[in-house]
Amino acid sequence: MPIRDVEWFAPVRDSPARVLANRGANGIDGTIATAYGVSAMSAGPTVLLVGDVTLAHDIGSLLTARRTGIPLTIVLLDNGGGGIFDFLPVSGEQDAYEAHVLTPTGLDPEKVADLYGLAYQPVPDLAALKLALEASLEFHGTALLHLRTDRARNVELHRQVWDAVAAVL
Repeated sequence: MPIRDVEWFAPVRDSPARVLANRGANGIDGTIATAYGVSAMSAGPTVLLVGDVTLAHDIGSLLTARRTGIPLTIVLLDNGGGGIFDFLPVSGEQDAYEAHVLTPTGLDPEKVADLYGLAYQPVPDLAALKLALEASLEFHGTALLHLRTDRARNVELHRQVWDAVAAVL
């Protein structure tokens, strides 16, 4: 969902940010590795926006943090699983949905940061995220900014926005 939200809801700017999206076999393969590659070849700071399942799926790429020192800011939107599936009919299948579709990782991002030598910062809200993001862009290692989100509220908010757009159209 994070890259889709950027695509759908990012404001139009006179000087837009450069946005790259990695689409592996499942949409999340090699996402962190790709971000390190982009950062290694970019003059400016690189920010990776990921969900918790994507982080878990490519967690081994965080070895790059200690091995190379390539700077990277990772913004982790942690919604407790593959929140994109909450938008699909399968989300109503209570008996198997959480364990087999949603697949919450159970990872503690602070422990992940400690294990891989990342600077870790929990961010409770959008204002704190903005401040942490600005500070992380001056950091010369890998920073993990951790923002917990609510999947049900996310689905509700998307539906409200889509309904508002449909009403205008």
